[in-house]
Amino acid sequence: MAAIIAVSGCGTRRTTDATAKVVVSTSSDGKLLVARPAYQAPEPPEHAGIIGTPTSLGGVPVPFSPPSFTVTNMWLNLVGHVYYKVYAGFRPSDRRQGELMIDLVDADTGNPVSLNSFFHTHARVPDPLRPPARTGPIRLTAVRPAQIDFSYRGGHGSLSLRTFTFDLSNS
Repeated sequence: MAAIIAVSGCGTRRTTDATAKVVVSTSSDGKLLVARPAYQAPEPPEHAGIIGTPTSLGGVPVPFSPPSFTVTNMWLNLVGHVYYKVYAGFRPSDRRQGELMIDLVDADTGNPVSLNSFFHTHARVPDPLRPPARTGPIRLTAVRPAQIDFSYRGGHGSLSLRTFTFDLSNS
């Protein structure tokens, strides 16, 4: 069943056909002014909200070359209209230093989104995101709206996404 929605005003008529996903604008005398695709919400990643390795998630590619960053595990999701990608791991040149990488991409335009604007904060965002102690490789354990939790050999920690500060505890 097709849903037709018509909106008119100022001598024009706009019709949206939900099944064809097209917006059509016509003048008051019926002439076609514009026909364009209707907005379609972006699709979430195939493995949305699941923490896993690139291999366990079906061979998901990572945007890093192996010599620059080794991914231990990752989490991908669509948050609003932003693809949110969190990677945990380490730099091969210094295996004693764990790191987090966060990649945000506007799902509508494909453009990068800054961490500050996404998390509505004016905190200084360190680049790269490294815990204050040499933890060795780190692994994601949970990703929440305001915090990323991770584990490392000998403890666990978190990164606040409001202040971009780390909290480490030995266990």
